[in-house]
Amino acid sequence: MVMAATPVRRSALAAAAVNAVISVIGLVVSIAPLPEGADAVAQSNDQPPFAALVFGVILGVLGLVGSFGILRGERWGSILTIAVRGIDGVLSVFGVLFAESASLRALAILSVCAYYMGRVVEMRASVLWTRRLMEREQEFIGQYVQLLSKYRAVRDRHFEMTGEYFEGGPDVDPDKRYQA
Repeated sequence: MVMAATPVRRSALAAAAVNAVISVIGLVVSIAPLPEGADAVAQSNDQPPFAALVFGVILGVLGLVGSFGILRGERWGSILTIAVRGIDGVLSVFGVLFAESASLRALAILSVCAYYMGRVVEMRASVLWTRRLMEREQEFIGQYVQLLSKYRAVRDRHFEMTGEYFEGGPDVDPDKRYQA
């Protein structure tokens, strides 16, 4: 029997998949020139600075870790993914502005677009989280009202039988609480 994923689960799967693909692309692009060393990369006009490549590897690994966290339903996975895509998107603006080759500029534009897609996913997740929080609050209020009505019924029944109020309940008049 195949179980259908809920809409929240599908959006989490989509966010994790998009983040993982972008992270793998970033890893492949960043790892490939690393064995050449910093001097060779600096002399090449077709590569970003060596520090940007190292930072790209770090962001790629953190992005994959964030995707894993999202798939497990962990809040830290979403936070890590948002942070990684945000840092990557902001730093990629420099690639859009200053990249010397069309392929590097295209990758930078892809990264900036991924940043904005991540912002959209983040806003949607925030709305869903707020909606779930409000539903839980409504459920809690409903349970409280049920408990309060049961308490009032017991209190009224006690009053009918004994003619006395309970000592200190939520509805007892403070002036009447301690009267003998």
